[in-house]
Amino acid sequence: MFKVLGVVLVVLAIFAAVFPMFTDCQSQGKAITLANGKTIPMKCHWSGIAEIAAAAPLAVVGVMMTFNRRKTTLMQLGGLGVVLGAVIIALPTFLIGVCQTPTMTCVTLE
Repeated sequence: MFKVLGVVLVVLAIFAAVFPMFTDCQSQGKAITLANGKTIPMKCHWSGIAEIAAAAPLAVVGVMMTFNRRKTTLMQLGGLGVVLGAVIIALPTFLIGVCQTPTMTCVTLE
């Protein structure tokens, strides 16, 4: 049971790391243009970068769950997986957020 959960965590971590890179505004060629003509990425881009930082430890937890046999360690890794999953959900919703304009790519996919 825990081996299957470990594999599912690895797949979800890969999805959480890769999916935002194709749905942020910068991947669609949009950015904030400053008064001096310089462009900077929008909030959705930084949310996607933070998702990678949270998905990497989640993938490690999934691999460790796949190869571990001790029940107490599996329960602790499961708890850590829940916390990391909550962080991945909180990044685009509460912590960093996405673009405020309803026509942006990152907003229409939510």
